[in-house]
Amino acid sequence: MGSDYDRILKLARANLPKGTYNKLKSINDEEEFIAVAKYALISFLEREFYELERKISHLEAQEIDAFFAKNKLEVIFPKIMHFSITSNEEELARIQNLFSDVREEIRNV
Repeated sequence: MGSDYDRILKLARANLPKGTYNKLKSINDEEEFIAVAKYALISFLEREFYELERKISHLEAQEIDAFFAKNKLEVIFPKIMHFSITSNEEELARIQNLFSDVREEIRNV
């Protein structure tokens, strides 16, 4: 098992839903696991991004100012694309922190 496999396995375990992670664990081929796990992580992050975007759009439809939340959200998608290339733990931590900041901004509106 290579270091990429171990690193992606750790990221998947920490960030993906349990059911998805268990399905990934059943993949025996290392290269296939890495590819599928990266795709699952990126899909999970994109889904979270679009859910927050929908919440902000809903707030704006009610004419509630969500300027700061929207601006912070705009930073996330390029970071997700960067993570899709690097699969770096630090980049994922930054993305998760930005998600937390956006959620906090939405709560404070």
